[in-house]
Amino acid sequence: MIGIINDLDGIAAQMWDAIVVGAGPSGCVAARAIAQQGHRVLIVEAKQFPREKVCGGCLSARGVALLERHGLLEAVRECGPVAIDRVDFVMPHGHHSLAVPSGLSVSRRALDSVLLREAVASGAQSLLGVRATVCEASVDSCREVILARQGCESVKVGAKLVIAADGLGHPSLARLGRFTSRVCRSSRIGIGAVAEVSKAAIPKNCITMIVHRHGYVGLSHCEGGRLSIAAALDAALLADCKSPGAAIDRLLAPHALPFAIDTDSIYWTGTRPLTQLSGDVADARLFVVGDAASYVEPLTGEGMASGLAAGTAVAPIAIAAIQEWSDRLATEWRDWNRQDQRRRHRACRVITQAARTPWVVDLGLRMVCAISPLGRAVARHLHGPTGS
Repeated sequence: MIGIINDLDGIAAQMWDAIVVGAGPSGCVAARAIAQQGHRVLIVEAKQFPREKVCGGCLSARGVALLERHGLLEAVRECGPVAIDRVDFVMPHGHHSLAVPSGLSVSRRALDSVLLREAVASGAQSLLGVRATVCEASVDSCREVILARQGCESVKVGAKLVIAADGLGHPSLARLGRFTSRVCRSSRIGIGAVAEVSKAAIPKNCITMIVHRHGYVGLSHCEGGRLSIAAALDAALLADCKSPGAAIDRLLAPHALPFAIDTDSIYWTGTRPLTQLSGDVADARLFVVGDAASYVEPLTGEGMASGLAAGTAVAPIAIAAIQEWSDRLATEWRDWNRQDQRRRHRACRVITQAARTPWVVDLGLRMVCAISPLGRAVARHLHGPTGS
């Protein structure tokens, strides 16, 4: 891929307008928008691409609308994502089906690769397999970042602005104590995989959600005829099982499902505790974006759309910061995050807390399915376009 660079010494010799740490949806969308304005942007990603990432892969109608707004939707469609227009909830006492605004199912391996490619095509440079550590304070009108690759000496790089978009726990900010994340005590752990499952009799236009008091599992077809599997599980359940696959089996066991999954043959990846909030989201020449800023346990695929929204929102503030830094911009970014958390996190917390008592979800879904206007309102809230 043109725009991927490897010379750390050459990078250190340059002054960048923006360094974006993390090549997920929020980081790539922000980097692309900044690069399109002619600014010199470096994307630093700790993993080599393509890489797997725990995610249900469900891109809501809101996320689809944001991709279209950025002119990225057709590039994502080239991956072969699967259209989604329904969520089927499998409960201990019955099944419920809810129609939702049309979205897509696509793995993060595919989506992130496309978004990184498009950011590079817009002029950003990318550095893969390199860990970034943001230094404590801005120096001489820039923020410094230490870049380290295994087996190589680290180098220090300066930029007019740093965007930390490196996900849960934002490891790039380990030296900055004020940004330490607060983790919810009851937070679940994310487990996921994209698997070849030949016997999965799951409708292709559907997210299947199996809800249990110790967690839930989401299943959906994605590109290449594969199955995306993502779960949020109690830490105690994982500790009690010999493997992530065994924990998944325990949640699936009570249900007479019309498909079989050989969980022992699947390579599972995990996450840090899901529900956490960064101590701060801005400092001099530094913005914290997307999951790195805050994340609340999702139930039906809100995560990718939220990342796209955060990348979209930070871009104009970042461009202003590159042109001339002002503490007002840090305040503006904090204000946006507070509003986003009020709008998004409260609803997610209510839904996911209810999911810990499946009979409550069962009763609520019976009401939603019985009352059409209520069902449409809930579906729009879960998967419909809601702001930027």
